[in-house]
Amino acid sequence: MKKILVLFLFITATSVWADSTQDTYALYIDRGFCGCLHGNVDLQHDELTDCASFCAGKDVSSPTLFGEAILNPDLELDPAIGNLYNWCYSNTDGQITSHCYLEVQKAGGIPFWVSIDVRPGSHNFTSDISALRVGTSYTAKLVEIKSNAYSNSFYLLRR
Repeated sequence: MKKILVLFLFITATSVWADSTQDTYALYIDRGFCGCLHGNVDLQHDELTDCASFCAGKDVSSPTLFGEAILNPDLELDPAIGNLYNWCYSNTDGQITSHCYLEVQKAGGIPFWVSIDVRPGSHNFTSDISALRVGTSYTAKLVEIKSNAYSNSFYLLRR
C-alpha cells in the first residue's frame, strides 16, 4: 500500500509541475521541506523526505522551516534573477526594492505574514514558524511583495 501511495504522490507532484505550475506560479516549493526544533522533527512531512536525519543536524532553538524553491524556467534562466535570493531581494542602484515572506493561513482564518531568510545565491530558505500553533493545519505560499508573485500553496502542520 505504501509503494502505491508513494508512486501516486510522485506522479501527482510531477504532473502538477509539468502541466500547469510553470505557467501559473513564479516558483514551486519543493515537497522535501522540513520543520525542525532542537534536532527533532517539528512538522508533519512528506513520507519521501527523511526529516528525522535532516533535523538531527539542525539544533535550532525555535521551530524552523527549511525549504527549497524551484524557480520557473524563465526566471531560472534570467541572468538577473536565477535564484531565490535574487527573486526575493531585487536590487536597484544598491537599494533592496523587494522582499519575500510566507503568507500563512489556517482554514477560515485571516492570512498573516511570516518572515523568511534566504542566503545570497541560494534557492533555500528558512523561516521561524513559532507563530504557528501545534496541531493546527495551515496553508502557506511564498510571496514577493513588489510584484505580488507567489509560489504554489503547501501545507504546514506542527507536531
